[in-house]
Amino acid sequence: METQSYRYERKFVVNQSRITGLFTLLKHGVLGFAEAYPERKINSIYFDDLALTQCAENIDGIGKRTKIRVRWYGDNKGMVVNPKLEFKIKSALVGRKEIFHVNTFDANGSTRDIVKALLASDLPQDVKLRLRTTSPVVQVSYWRKYFESRDGRYRLTFDDRIRYFNAGNGVVRGAGNRDDRNIVELKYDVDNDVEVERITNRFPFRLSKNSKYVNAIQSIYRLKV
Repeated sequence: METQSYRYERKFVVNQSRITGLFTLLKHGVLGFAEAYPERKINSIYFDDLALTQCAENIDGIGKRTKIRVRWYGDNKGMVVNPKLEFKIKSALVGRKEIFHVNTFDANGSTRDIVKALLASDLPQDVKLRLRTTSPVVQVSYWRKYFESRDGRYRLTFDDRIRYFNAGNGVVRGAGNRDDRNIVELKYDVDNDVEVERITNRFPFRLSKNSKYVNAIQSIYRLKV
C-alpha cells in the first residue's frame, strides 16, 4: 500500500474563454510553472453504496469522508495496465490517498468481472470488505496536463475533454456524457499553504468546489442528492 501525506487540492472551474490566459501565464513563466509530464488520459470507476452515501457526504461537505475508485491511465477500452485502487480520504480542507496495486482487468468486460479482479488482488481484508459493501456506479474519463512550480512545491493539473459513463448497469458502454467545463487543480503540502496566495492571486478565475464524481452522478442519473 502507498500512503500519501495530507495535502491541499484547490480546484478551479475554467471557462473556455479563460484557457488562453491561463496557458499564457504558464508559458511565459509568470506563475513560475513548467510542464512536468506528458499529457495523458485518466479513467476512474467510482464505487458507492445503494444510498450513494459518498456522493451525499461530498455535497453536504462532511468534514471526514472517503471516496473509493479504481484508476488507470491510457485507453478506457481493452486490458488495463497497472490499475490502482484508491481510497481518497478527506479531512476538512486537506486530503490524502491510500493506494493499492490490483490485478489487471478488461475494461470492456462487465463491472462484476472488474470487481472479481479487485477482490482477487492482494488486498487487506478490511479493504475487501469495503468493496463488498459498495459497487461501481460511474466511470469518469478525461485528459490531464501536468505542471510544476520551479521550486517543486506546487503542482498544477489541467483537465479537459471530460466524459461521464454509467457503470451501474453491469457494463460501461457508449460515448458517455460530455462535460465542457475544464478543471484546474493546485496541489501542495500543508506546510506550503501560507504562500499559496502569491499563485492564486494571479489566476484569472476563482476557487470553486468541484467533484468529478458528483458531477458524474448528477449527469448520468439526473439526481440531486
